[in-house]
Amino acid sequence: MYIEFYGLPGTGKTTLSDLMNKSLNVNARWNYSPIAVLKATSSYSKFKFMIAGKFFTDFQFFKDVMKKPIHFSAFLKGVFVRFLVLFRHEKSGFFISDHGLVQMLSQNDALRGALLRDRNFLMKMIKLMPKQVNYVYLKTNIPHSIKRVLKREKRHKFSYEFLSECEKLFEIVKKHRKSKIIYANKSKSSVVREINTFLGKARHE
Repeated sequence: MYIEFYGLPGTGKTTLSDLMNKSLNVNARWNYSPIAVLKATSSYSKFKFMIAGKFFTDFQFFKDVMKKPIHFSAFLKGVFVRFLVLFRHEKSGFFISDHGLVQMLSQNDALRGALLRDRNFLMKMIKLMPKQVNYVYLKTNIPHSIKRVLKREKRHKFSYEFLSECEKLFEIVKKHRKSKIIYANKSKSSVVREINTFLGKARHE
């Protein structure tokens, strides 16, 4: 079972996934079959085809990408890695990702801007996300996110604009790709209990 956490910075995605993978992912094994690699390559090819189409038809997106072309190229490689991890863990016990496909869509400025400007493009991108993934939206508000990040990394500040755009993107995704919403502004033990309850139900569906 593959589970993907997404949410604003400071919601505990990494902390919770590391903690829960240690106990839930004991017997999981990577799937090294050619089929898993083929699935990842196929999904990534569709993603790149959509990106290419947008690149040549949306001048604003073109300009934004060309501001940091090397950065965008590295981002694309990161997306392929996410598809590869997903399909290699598809039938391998439990695996929780703290930085999967939904989170990746929010991380690149050029793509995030294009998705929020063009609802049709965003809907096509959401449809590309595999349905077999169990999505968990660790939700909090922007002030809480800022507070948590500053507490963790005083030098690392996210702009309000960035957090607001991410929040808008996540709110749209949760409506169109079934997601379990768990409020992250509670104690770690409470959040872990909710996640375990959700996973228990998902396991028997």
